[in-house]
Amino acid sequence: RKGYGASAGECWAFYGGHGFLTIGLSDRINVTAVSYEHLPIELSPDGHISTAPKNFLVWSYQDIDDIYSRILLGNFTFDALGDPLQIFYVQHWDQRLTNIIELETLTNWGSYVTCLYRFRVHGQALK
Repeated sequence: RKGYGASAGECWAFYGGHGFLTIGLSDRINVTAVSYEHLPIELSPDGHISTAPKNFLVWSYQDIDDIYSRILLGNFTFDALGDPLQIFYVQHWDQRLTNIIELETLTNWGSYVTCLYRFRVHGQALK
């Protein structure tokens, strides 16, 4: 896709507010923060971003098939009236390096669907 930022409808959409997005990183890192970017209100066809995730969890895994290896990195809230790009710093530090991160959305801002535009993972690789 050309350009930067989010465009209306260019998202991963699912029904309801609860959903999962699991990401496999190319290297193992110490996760320091995540960021989420949603469609700016100004670009929304109806002037609302009710499809944005509201409450969400971020998990770190050692093995995707072992749910008991996961560590909760944080419980966050995306501010629908805030900047389209928001950074969330890890609340619970996982001292282990990981290359598997899971975004679990719990609720959205009132729509029957949730749209995920851009989710980024920030951290430091072992040197």
